[in-house]
Amino acid sequence: MPDPDFLVQRESLNDEITEFIQHKTPGCNQGPTEAKPQIASMTQGTIFSDAPPGTPSRWPLHERKDVMVTPASARRAYDAYQFRRQREIKASYVEKYAAAMKAGTFKPGSVITIAMDLNGHRWIVDGNHTLLAVERFGAAFPLTVEYRLVEDESDAAVLYSTFEARKRTLAAHMVAAGLDESTGVSSSMLARFTTGLYALELDFPAKMPRLSDSASRQALIHRWAEWCKPCGNILAGAPFNKPVMSRSAAVAMLFLTIRYQPETATKFWSGIVNNSGLSPGMPQHTAFNELHNSGGRDTTMAEQFAAMSLAWNAYVDGRSVGFLRVFCGPIKVTVKGTPWNNRLTGTTKTERRS
Repeated sequence: MPDPDFLVQRESLNDEITEFIQHKTPGCNQGPTEAKPQIASMTQGTIFSDAPPGTPSRWPLHERKDVMVTPASARRAYDAYQFRRQREIKASYVEKYAAAMKAGTFKPGSVITIAMDLNGHRWIVDGNHTLLAVERFGAAFPLTVEYRLVEDESDAAVLYSTFEARKRTLAAHMVAAGLDESTGVSSSMLARFTTGLYALELDFPAKMPRLSDSASRQALIHRWAEWCKPCGNILAGAPFNKPVMSRSAAVAMLFLTIRYQPETATKFWSGIVNNSGLSPGMPQHTAFNELHNSGGRDTTMAEQFAAMSLAWNAYVDGRSVGFLRVFCGPIKVTVKGTPWNNRLTGTTKTERRS
């Protein structure tokens, strides 16, 4: 028999959590308060497994029940257990789900996942639209509610991210992880950074492995977090920033040069994205044309990266450059003022000149 109150009756979980800890950890007979130091040491062990981010077994299933969710309980749960980085609710989704419930085509037993830490704090990490649809539907609907244990709200964000892009955009995952706040860069811009940074870390292989899961993308942004803000400042609001952000090779060059030559790179890239005071022969002007004209050609990221390095090197040397030539065969790239020195960076089949 479905339990109608299971969704919203969990006011005190200390005894249940203690029982769960003791069940998972033989010999642990302490309550939540006394066990806190031990609990902290267990977060990488018996309760929270060493499975990598995105693996469901990392977050133990505390309890799971079939529930007749009423409109009132759906609203109370939605209000009480909000994940503060939840993506914006889309009214069209709510209406669509509610209509399906009315038509009898919405799947009974759809899962509502609630993250819960060892102190009983809870966050809905999947199912907010479904709960609001029940309220809109106006009658009780059978759903499955599961509670999964997490370390804290940050860990809940990682769990949230396992409900992949089939439901959420990459930008929404960045918001969920708090990366927009910690870096000071918009989530949409962070999402655009990932492919270029990933290629940069892998030296632009001919066939780049897919960076498929959001947890890996978030880790990538964490590694480059220190330089996200200065790169974002250059691009934000600039009239010609889109050609840079839409070329992963340009993003890679931007981060590489900002990291190792921040003052010079800021002047170089600011001139490009603002197209300010540029004339033919100036490296920034040539780079500007490269970014605007290369979109229609069948060029690899490695080729584009090599072409941008030629413009950067000319700027550092204080010399003019009218075109950017990348010869056929293996591409060896030097980016002056950085550790990128004569490094093999992919290949090109045909000589190109821009």
